Amino acid sequence: MKIFKYMALALAAVLTMGCVEEQFELDPNKVPSASELKVKIDVDQATNYVTFSIENQGMVPMWLFGEEKIDGKANKKYAYTGNGLQLRLRDAGTHSVEVKAYNAHGVSVGSKVVEFTLNNTYRDPFDPSKYITFFAGSDQKVWEWNSTVKGHFGCGEPGTDGTNWWSAGPDEKKDWGLYDDRLTFTKDMKYTYNPGEGGMVYVNKDSGYGTEYNPADGNDYMVPIEGFTTDYSFENAWNDAGIEEIYLVLPANTNLSYIPNPDALAEPRYKLLEGTNTKKLALVHDNGAIA
Repeated sequence: MKIFKYMALALAAVLTMGCVEEQFELDPNKVPSASELKVKIDVDQATNYVTFSIENQGMVPMWLFGEEKIDGKANKKYAYTGNGLQLRLRDAGTHSVEVKAYNAHGVSVGSKVVEFTLNNTYRDPFDPSKYITFFAGSDQKVWEWNSTVKGHFGCGEPGTDGTNWWSAGPDEKKDWGLYDDRLTFTKDMKYTYNPGEGGMVYVNKDSGYGTEYNPADGNDYMVPIEGFTTDYSFENAWNDAGIEEIYLVLPANTNLSYIPNPDALAEPRYKLLEGTNTKKLALVHDNGAIA
């Protein structure tokens, strides 16, 4: 028994010695130098995809994009690591990236700024099908005001979601012919407005609609209205930040329930703020003076 015990101990000692690794020592002289980085940038001018690489062996590059608009996102600072990094930049013009690198000994001293050029501004082809499905489902959907939640209706400064100046509390507008409105969207691109049992539409005091019903007391008012069916469509636009915006568009002189101002009648065009599930929809009309 003792013989086997000693043999087992000896074998364990051999195995233990076999697992010892050579100790690594940092060498400041082997830290990468930015001046030695061999940066390679390949641009696909048809798609605006750009591939970022370095040709130095044993180094991992870091790509610092500052305020560049990457993949349609803007006004944030971006940093990526990895060789062969592929990103899409949307806008034509001369762009730049700051490059650093690191290896087992540390991060490069300094950095290198490299410029590259995109010949065209790229915009994704617009396909409205998913928005039609969201609004209409497989056949049709009937929408109504979510009057039980705060902020279901409001006004705000241009460029906002239209609630930062004032927003309605739960059921705050229950006596204004708003909550029985029904908005029906069908898969074949038809929109039906039903003003509800009262047959009234709620309008802003400065809307210019049904002025004969305006009591001229400085308050909003209600106007009798007939229901109607018309076409609807979707448009996309790209804002200055390079972000795609989606708009629901109705024909002139039609309304999407509440009528806020003459512009909303002349050009019923509502930006889609939220449409991420099958039950909630948020839209805003923004004429540049009020949202």
